[in-house]
Amino acid sequence: MTVYGIYYRKTPTFQVDEDLYKSDLTKGEFVLIGTFDFKNKDQIFGSMQAEFMLPTTKARIQKARETFNAPSLHTSMSVGDCIKNIKTGVISQCVDVGWKKVRY
Repeated sequence: MTVYGIYYRKTPTFQVDEDLYKSDLTKGEFVLIGTFDFKNKDQIFGSMQAEFMLPTTKARIQKARETFNAPSLHTSMSVGDCIKNIKTGVISQCVDVGWKKVRY
């Protein structure tokens, strides 16, 4: 298992951001939902869909909506959201099919 940070866009665009850099995750556009253990990136996407999500994960998203004043924060992971491998620091953006490594 690998620990990943899950970052949702505060105002989702549901589009791939070709100009995304690692530093963009800390500039207020993204909200850290929390850190979770996953086997791989495919498991992350599936587990972060509302119909498969644990109630505790849904509660974290609701808390993030309230904490960051982000009422439009979506429940399911979507294109444009990001994950960060905590051990390696590698950040990947959810794209139309799969993941794209974010530039540093």
